[in-house]
Amino acid sequence: MTNEPAPRGTLATAAVDRILGPQREEYLHDAQLLIAACRDLITETGSVAPPVSLILKRAGLGSRAFYRLFPSKRDLLMAVLEAGTEALQARIRSRLDTIPDPATRIHTWIDTFIEHTTSTPADGTASLILDAPRLSAIFPDASETLERRIIAPLHEALGDLRRDADTDANLADATVVYDMVASAVVRALSRRQPIAKPVRAHLHACTTRVIEGPDRGTAAA
Repeated sequence: MTNEPAPRGTLATAAVDRILGPQREEYLHDAQLLIAACRDLITETGSVAPPVSLILKRAGLGSRAFYRLFPSKRDLLMAVLEAGTEALQARIRSRLDTIPDPATRIHTWIDTFIEHTTSTPADGTASLILDAPRLSAIFPDASETLERRIIAPLHEALGDLRRDADTDANLADATVVYDMVASAVVRALSRRQPIAKPVRAHLHACTTRVIEGPDRGTAAA
Protein backbone atom coordinates (compact mmCIF):
# COMPACT_ATOMS: atom_id res chain seq x y z
CA MET A 1 0.00 0.00 0.00
CA THR A 2 1.41 3.39 -0.94
CA ASN A 3 0.93 6.79 0.61
CA GLU A 4 1.39 8.57 -2.69
CA PRO A 5 -1.69 10.49 -3.82
CA ALA A 6 -3.57 9.30 -6.84
CA PRO A 7 -3.02 11.23 -10.06
CA ARG A 8 -5.29 14.21 -10.47
CA GLY A 9 -8.11 13.56 -12.87
CA THR A 10 -10.55 15.84 -14.60
CA LEU A 11 -13.51 14.59 -12.55
CA ALA A 12 -11.63 15.04 -9.27
CA THR A 13 -10.61 18.56 -10.24
CA ALA A 14 -14.16 19.36 -11.29
CA ALA A 15 -15.45 18.11 -7.94
CA VAL A 16 -13.07 20.38 -6.05
CA ASP A 17 -13.96 23.32 -8.30
CA ARG A 18 -17.66 22.77 -7.59
CA ILE A 19 -17.01 23.01 -3.86
CA LEU A 20 -14.57 25.90 -3.95
CA GLY A 21 -16.05 27.77 -6.89
CA PRO A 22 -18.45 30.04 -4.97
CA GLN A 23 -15.83 30.64 -2.26
CA ARG A 24 -13.21 31.50 -4.85
CA GLU A 25 -15.53 34.04 -6.44
CA GLU A 26 -16.25 35.55 -3.03
CA TYR A 27 -12.54 35.87 -2.25
CA LEU A 28 -11.85 37.40 -5.64
CA HIS A 29 -14.67 39.89 -5.14
CA ASP A 30 -13.34 40.87 -1.72
CA ALA A 31 -9.82 41.25 -3.12
CA GLN A 32 -11.12 43.53 -5.86
CA LEU A 33 -13.00 45.61 -3.28
CA LEU A 34 -9.86 46.03 -1.19
CA ILE A 35 -7.71 46.92 -4.20
CA ALA A 36 -10.29 49.46 -5.39
CA ALA A 37 -10.61 50.97 -1.91
CA CYS A 38 -6.86 51.31 -1.50
CA ARG A 39 -6.50 52.72 -5.00
CA ASP A 40 -9.25 55.30 -4.43
CA LEU A 41 -7.73 56.41 -1.12
CA ILE A 42 -4.33 56.75 -2.76
CA THR A 43 -5.92 58.96 -5.41
CA GLU A 44 -7.89 61.06 -2.91
CA THR A 45 -5.21 61.51 -0.26
CA GLY A 46 -2.06 61.42 -2.36
CA SER A 47 -0.60 58.96 0.14
CA VAL A 48 0.72 55.67 -1.19
CA ALA A 49 0.09 53.98 2.16
CA PRO A 50 -3.41 54.78 3.51
CA PRO A 51 -4.27 53.26 6.92
CA VAL A 52 -5.76 49.77 6.87
CA SER A 53 -8.71 51.02 8.93
CA LEU A 54 -9.65 53.47 6.18
CA ILE A 55 -9.21 50.83 3.50
CA LEU A 56 -11.51 48.43 5.36
CA LYS A 57 -14.11 51.15 5.93
CA ARG A 58 -14.09 52.12 2.27
CA ALA A 59 -14.29 48.48 1.13
CA GLY A 60 -17.01 47.61 3.65
CA LEU A 61 -15.03 44.60 4.88
CA GLY A 62 -13.54 43.45 8.17
CA SER A 63 -9.95 42.79 9.12
CA ARG A 64 -10.51 39.04 8.83
CA ALA A 65 -11.31 39.37 5.13
CA PHE A 66 -8.28 41.61 4.66
CA TYR A 67 -5.70 39.35 6.26
CA ARG A 68 -7.21 36.25 4.69
CA LEU A 69 -6.31 37.69 1.31
CA PHE A 70 -3.32 39.92 2.03
CA PRO A 71 -0.84 39.01 4.79
CA SER A 72 0.05 42.69 5.18
CA LYS A 73 -0.69 46.13 3.80
CA ARG A 74 2.52 45.79 1.85
CA ASP A 75 0.98 42.90 -0.11
CA LEU A 76 -2.13 44.96 -0.86
CA LEU A 77 -0.01 47.87 -2.06
CA MET A 78 1.82 45.48 -4.35
CA ALA A 79 -1.54 44.33 -5.76
CA VAL A 80 -2.59 47.95 -6.34
CA LEU A 81 0.72 48.71 -8.04
CA GLU A 82 0.35 45.66 -10.26
CA ALA A 83 -3.26 46.54 -11.14
CA GLY A 84 -2.30 50.10 -12.06
CA THR A 85 0.57 48.85 -14.19
CA GLU A 86 -1.68 46.35 -15.96
CA ALA A 87 -4.23 49.06 -16.74
CA LEU A 88 -1.56 51.32 -18.23
CA GLN A 89 0.05 48.43 -20.10
CA ALA A 90 -3.30 47.32 -21.54
CA ARG A 91 -4.08 50.82 -22.77
CA ILE A 92 -0.66 51.18 -24.37
CA ARG A 93 -0.91 47.77 -26.05
CA SER A 94 -4.42 48.46 -27.35
CA ARG A 95 -3.17 51.62 -29.05
CA LEU A 96 0.12 50.28 -30.37
CA ASP A 97 -1.11 46.91 -31.63
CA THR A 98 -2.94 48.59 -34.51
CA ILE A 99 0.06 50.65 -35.67
CA PRO A 100 2.47 48.93 -38.08
CA ASP A 101 5.09 51.70 -38.26
CA PRO A 102 7.55 51.37 -35.33
CA ALA A 103 8.44 55.08 -35.19
CA THR A 104 4.76 55.97 -34.96
CA ARG A 105 4.35 53.36 -32.22
CA ILE A 106 7.10 55.01 -30.18
CA HIS A 107 5.51 58.45 -30.41
CA THR A 108 2.07 57.00 -29.74
CA TRP A 109 3.50 55.36 -26.62
CA ILE A 110 4.49 58.82 -25.37
CA ASP A 111 1.03 60.29 -25.95
CA THR A 112 -0.74 57.28 -24.44
CA PHE A 113 1.48 57.28 -21.35
CA ILE A 114 0.86 60.99 -20.79
CA GLU A 115 -2.89 60.76 -21.40
CA HIS A 116 -3.37 57.77 -19.13
CA THR A 117 -1.26 58.97 -16.23
CA THR A 118 -2.54 62.55 -16.22
CA SER A 119 -6.15 62.02 -17.28
CA THR A 120 -7.15 58.71 -15.66
CA PRO A 121 -7.11 59.31 -11.88
CA ALA A 122 -9.53 56.48 -11.19
CA ASP A 123 -6.90 53.75 -11.38
CA GLY A 124 -4.47 55.51 -9.05
CA THR A 125 -1.67 55.52 -11.62
CA ALA A 126 -0.88 59.19 -11.04
CA SER A 127 -0.22 58.75 -7.33
CA LEU A 128 1.79 55.61 -8.01
CA ILE A 129 4.03 57.51 -10.43
CA LEU A 130 4.45 60.41 -8.01
CA ASP A 131 5.48 57.95 -5.30
CA ALA A 132 7.68 55.87 -7.60
CA PRO A 133 10.89 56.48 -5.59
CA ARG A 134 9.22 55.36 -2.37
CA LEU A 135 7.62 52.37 -4.05
CA SER A 136 10.96 51.40 -5.55
CA ALA A 137 12.43 51.42 -2.05
CA ILE A 138 9.59 49.25 -0.73
CA PHE A 139 9.39 46.90 -3.72
CA PRO A 140 12.76 47.16 -5.51
CA ASP A 141 12.52 43.98 -7.57
CA ALA A 142 8.79 44.18 -8.29
CA SER A 143 8.94 47.86 -9.24
CA GLU A 144 11.72 47.17 -11.72
CA THR A 145 9.79 44.24 -13.20
CA LEU A 146 6.60 46.27 -13.60
CA GLU A 147 8.54 49.20 -15.05
CA ARG A 148 10.08 46.88 -17.63
CA ARG A 149 6.58 45.84 -18.69
CA ILE A 150 5.73 49.45 -19.48
CA ILE A 151 9.03 49.97 -21.29
CA ALA A 152 8.69 46.72 -23.29
CA PRO A 153 6.61 48.19 -26.17
CA LEU A 154 9.25 50.91 -26.62
CA HIS A 155 12.02 48.33 -26.61
CA GLU A 156 10.18 46.22 -29.20
CA ALA A 157 9.46 49.21 -31.43
CA LEU A 158 13.10 50.29 -31.35
CA GLY A 159 14.17 46.80 -32.40
CA ASP A 160 11.69 46.87 -35.29
CA LEU A 161 12.78 50.35 -36.32
CA ARG A 162 16.49 49.67 -36.30
CA ARG A 163 16.30 46.05 -37.41
CA ASP A 164 19.36 45.17 -35.40
CA ALA A 165 20.18 42.81 -32.59
CA ASP A 166 21.71 45.38 -30.23
CA THR A 167 19.16 44.64 -27.53
CA ASP A 168 21.14 46.34 -24.77
CA ALA A 169 21.38 49.62 -26.66
CA ASN A 170 17.70 49.48 -27.60
CA LEU A 171 16.71 48.83 -23.99
CA ALA A 172 18.94 51.65 -22.77
CA ASP A 173 17.38 54.08 -25.23
CA ALA A 174 13.86 52.89 -24.40
CA THR A 175 14.63 53.50 -20.72
CA VAL A 176 15.89 57.01 -21.51
CA VAL A 177 12.59 57.80 -23.26
CA TYR A 178 10.60 56.33 -20.37
CA ASP A 179 12.56 58.28 -17.75
CA MET A 180 12.21 61.51 -19.74
CA VAL A 181 8.44 61.18 -20.20
CA ALA A 182 7.83 59.94 -16.65
CA SER A 183 9.78 62.91 -15.26
CA ALA A 184 7.61 65.31 -17.26
CA VAL A 185 4.49 63.58 -15.95
CA VAL A 186 5.72 63.78 -12.34
CA ARG A 187 6.44 67.48 -12.74
CA ALA A 188 2.98 68.11 -14.19
CA LEU A 189 1.22 66.07 -11.52
CA SER A 190 3.13 67.69 -8.66
CA ARG A 191 2.14 71.11 -10.00
CA ARG A 192 -1.40 69.91 -10.74
CA GLN A 193 -1.09 71.21 -14.26
CA PRO A 194 -1.42 69.48 -17.63
CA ILE A 195 1.67 68.96 -19.73
CA ALA A 196 1.85 71.98 -22.01
CA LYS A 197 1.82 71.42 -25.76
CA PRO A 198 5.35 72.86 -26.21
CA VAL A 199 6.64 70.47 -23.54
CA ARG A 200 4.99 67.51 -25.22
CA ALA A 201 6.39 68.59 -28.58
CA HIS A 202 9.85 68.84 -27.01
CA LEU A 203 9.48 65.32 -25.59
CA HIS A 204 8.73 64.02 -29.07
CA ALA A 205 11.66 65.94 -30.56
CA CYS A 206 14.06 64.63 -27.92
CA THR A 207 12.77 61.11 -28.47
CA THR A 208 13.44 61.42 -32.19
CA ARG A 209 17.02 62.42 -31.43
CA VAL A 210 17.41 59.50 -29.02
CA ILE A 211 16.11 56.85 -31.41
CA GLU A 212 17.70 58.16 -34.60
CA GLY A 213 20.82 59.95 -33.40
CA PRO A 214 24.33 58.70 -34.27
CA ASP A 215 25.23 58.10 -30.62
CA ARG A 216 22.12 56.12 -29.78
CA GLY A 217 24.12 53.39 -28.02
CA THR A 218 25.42 55.89 -25.47
CA ALA A 219 22.19 57.81 -25.01
CA ALA A 220 21.68 56.35 -21.55
CA ALA A 221 25.10 57.47 -20.29
